[in-house]
Amino acid sequence: MGASEIGGRELFVDELHEIRDLGRVVWCRVSVPERTPPASGAAAARRVGDYLISHVLQRRSPWLGLVLDVRRGPSVFGPITRAVTVRLLESAEQAHKPFAVLTAGNTTSTCSTPRWPGRMRRATAWSPRTRSRPTTG
Repeated sequence: MGASEIGGRELFVDELHEIRDLGRVVWCRVSVPERTPPASGAAAARRVGDYLISHVLQRRSPWLGLVLDVRRGPSVFGPITRAVTVRLLESAEQAHKPFAVLTAGNTTSTCSTPRWPGRMRRATAWSPRTRSRPTTG
């Protein structure tokens, strides 16, 4: 993962994550080599989750939202990483911060928006492979 791939200013880096700002949006890229032990992945997920919750997903943080790019992440994850993911989603909802997850596969990106009055209330998905229009559901 190089700085030129994402751009912006480096906020946090460990062996499996790179967090950068892109203007007022934070971009977290997950890159997990195939032979990463599950315990190492879980510990890294906990560290980055704590960072994102305490620095980004706070109501008064300067950041407008978060993009979590897991396209280079693990194909499966365990209960600790799942718990971290739940905490991230709950924190985004409580802080009223938009939270998007970029994934591999048929649906390349999904976006969850907090339930603000008068704003989008459903997730949006778009697949560049089919060049289909965004769908809500």
